[in-house]
Amino acid sequence: MRLIVILLIFFTLTAIYSCNSNNWNKDYKIKSAAIKEVKRRHWGKGYFIETMIFEYSINGQSYQNEFESNKKEQNYTSSYSVGDSLIFKYRPDNPTEIKVIKSKRIKK
Repeated sequence: MRLIVILLIFFTLTAIYSCNSNNWNKDYKIKSAAIKEVKRRHWGKGYFIETMIFEYSINGQSYQNEFESNKKEQNYTSSYSVGDSLIFKYRPDNPTEIKVIKSKRIKK
């Protein structure tokens, strides 16, 4: 019984430590980039998923990345267009690994 309690405490502490060791919440910087291209992929039943390609530069180095929307759009609608802005966070040690925080639509 004592061994089971010790093992449960060990696994609980291991799980808590592994969840809290995420570097996304500690060391990151925020940047924005403009969308250069929007691609649409057919999802089915008249719906499409949009993939945005955007470019950004950090410390004089230029990077290109893409972000896939989680919203399904119909054929005649679009949530994103060229020139819209994406706000993302990145780690300074690896600027190619990003997480998109927010997208901002620029009204024309």
